[in-house]
Amino acid sequence: MSRILKVVLTSRQAIIFDQLRLILPMTLKQLQAYFWITRLGSFAAAATRLHTTQSTISTRVIELEASLRVKLFDRTGQTARLTLKGRELLPLAERLLGLEAQIHSTVSDPTSLDGVVKVGVAEFVALSWLPDWVASANKLFPNVVLEMDVDLTLSLHQKLAAGKLDMALLPGPTLEPRLVQRQLGAVTFCWMASPTLGVPRSMLDAKGFEPFPIIVLSHHSNLHAILRNWFERSGAAPRRVDVCNSLATIASLTMAGLGLSFLPRDYHWKDVEAGRLEIVRTRPSIAALDYVSAYRSDRPNALVGPLSDLAASISTFDQQPKARSSNRGSSATKARQRDPAR
Repeated sequence: MSRILKVVLTSRQAIIFDQLRLILPMTLKQLQAYFWITRLGSFAAAATRLHTTQSTISTRVIELEASLRVKLFDRTGQTARLTLKGRELLPLAERLLGLEAQIHSTVSDPTSLDGVVKVGVAEFVALSWLPDWVASANKLFPNVVLEMDVDLTLSLHQKLAAGKLDMALLPGPTLEPRLVQRQLGAVTFCWMASPTLGVPRSMLDAKGFEPFPIIVLSHHSNLHAILRNWFERSGAAPRRVDVCNSLATIASLTMAGLGLSFLPRDYHWKDVEAGRLEIVRTRPSIAALDYVSAYRSDRPNALVGPLSDLAASISTFDQQPKARSSNRGSSATKARQRDPAR
């Protein structure tokens, strides 16, 4: 191709870009498409995240590039990579989308907000106050769809980091600097067993557990690490440790007399009163487990802030965790511990 022809084509492309820029001004939807491609790594993932098609995402990027008169992605390889100008745009787009989300959350009528919010939920939240939170969210944000994913702590953190979740209600807090975390209170867990298992009623340390089978949550739960450390600090080695990924199933197995487990005390108090479970006093005690609502500060969303505030107001968890431990409880608890005949 001659140099003259190249100049002609370049001039013609510039004219086309100018015309498109006038016809297609930059929009928030275009910036959202660009932003989520950069965060999630592909046009297809961005399309899924924004609940649209891959061709729509591609069109929005083309329109954005025409509006800015630059190429944002290098498409010569198998994956789209950011150009220099594409990298320069990222912090600016993040700030603009964050401001847009802030405007919506601060100024908009909540009933006018719409969209899908993907929420990760720890199992004990799901077993306790989640229905109340969902009912309140549906009332406050009638046009918002909640997609809930109940999972273990580590998996929820991984999904939150990967952009597969918008927010999560889970044990915490964590040291991740990009997470905005709102305290939801704390839950006191304690060792429990069926009376049929024959666990001594005296105070036990970790070594006192060695003759008995133990049932714990799987490795993706933060409770698994807490309990493993509790045994390791005492040099204890239980004769059998069964693993399960469901707290409700663990409780059922424990009531069947199949082992000791670490369960939320107040939630299972009726089982203690009914004689299906009994509390095993231990030393050292294990501190109450804090829960938080968490979302990424670098992924703008007008709904996650208000939904986190709502979770904090709905949560039934203890708001003074420092005063509670696994061996403290009501007078009824202490009476049951003192009187072996009960």
